[in-house]
Amino acid sequence: MVAHRSFTSAGERVVVDAEPAWAARLVDAAVGLPSGSPDVDGEPTVRIRIEARRTPFPRTGLATVTRGAHSDGRRTLFVDAGGSGFDLLVVATADEVTVTARRLG
Repeated sequence: MVAHRSFTSAGERVVVDAEPAWAARLVDAAVGLPSGSPDVDGEPTVRIRIEARRTPFPRTGLATVTRGAHSDGRRTLFVDAGGSGFDLLVVATADEVTVTARRLG
């Protein structure tokens, strides 16, 4: 089951979809969301997905930018982002930033 959370932060409309239940609880605690909070109005400008799977993101077509960061100019992969234990795949468009997180195996 995917837990859905939405909130506004620094003027951005954020939507978080978390597959593992523990990740949804972590998001709630981090942003102070009470259970059953209403969705924010409008389309999200930031979309975060926390996936249960632990497989690495494919690096096909991504060039190494620096240690632990790979990009093709549209997609950027951060491996073990900030020592968090999560790999983050960030995709930016004109209207939205999407961050997909996977916990390291």
